Amino acid sequence: MMVVVMILGLIAGFAVPYMSGLSDTHKVRGATENIAGQMRMARATAIATGVTQRFHLHQGANGYDYHVHNGIGGIKTGWTLPPNVNFAWGTSQLAVDFLPTGHAASSASIVLTGRYGERDTISGEQSGYILIH
Repeated sequence: MMVVVMILGLIAGFAVPYMSGLSDTHKVRGATENIAGQMRMARATAIATGVTQRFHLHQGANGYDYHVHNGIGGIKTGWTLPPNVNFAWGTSQLAVDFLPTGHAASSASIVLTGRYGERDTISGEQSGYILIH
């Protein structure tokens, strides 16, 4: 009986850290999918309404980590990142304007990272195409 309990303890000792890392990987991937989806939605809204939509990343701005402006005016809606997930893009903030033609005014590359080094990258091309890699 003691041997069985010891083996189960060893298995649990190895499994718990692995499962924690797996959860963080899913948080990074989920945040990546959400940001890419919101960028695609901003592009589709710009095409449908004929009004430029600004997708804006600025950690902690107005209670959001990333948000969409209706046109280039006020914030229409916003989201926060999961705990222990951060993004980097090289400057203090990033804005991508999606034009009514479906194109973006500029390209962008957003790198999301987790606390254990998990990484995903979202690339927004000037053509309006959004890639995850």
